Amino acid sequence: MLRLLGRDILNAQLRILDHRSFTNGEVNNFLNEFELKRNECEVENLFKVTEITGDLKYDLFGRCDILSTRHLGQLNREVNDVLLGVEEFLNKVQSGKKLLYKQRSSLGRQWQTSGCISAMNNSFS
Repeated sequence: MLRLLGRDILNAQLRILDHRSFTNGEVNNFLNEFELKRNECEVENLFKVTEITGDLKYDLFGRCDILSTRHLGQLNREVNDVLLGVEEFLNKVQSGKKLLYKQRSSLGRQWQTSGCISAMNNSFS
């Protein structure tokens, strides 16, 4: 009987001092709660991302389309104005070339009639 009593006391002492089963249970419980909360946070983050993406896709796309169309018209007018200015500049250059060619040809005719070119040719030969 004393032997059984000693064994029971030893078992009780081991049960009181051995916290492995309790700690293992607490650790497992903590891990389960942590994984559950982490998964909930990840799901919430995914919902936020899909909400933001949806906003971008539907709301901002329309706004960007409207604003770009409005500004593209203005840019088109400005580019056309620049092209008109370039065409006017090119026309002035062409008219200046024609005027210069006419002046050169008239000077050449004047020199030929005055004999300057033949005198110059004779002096060099």
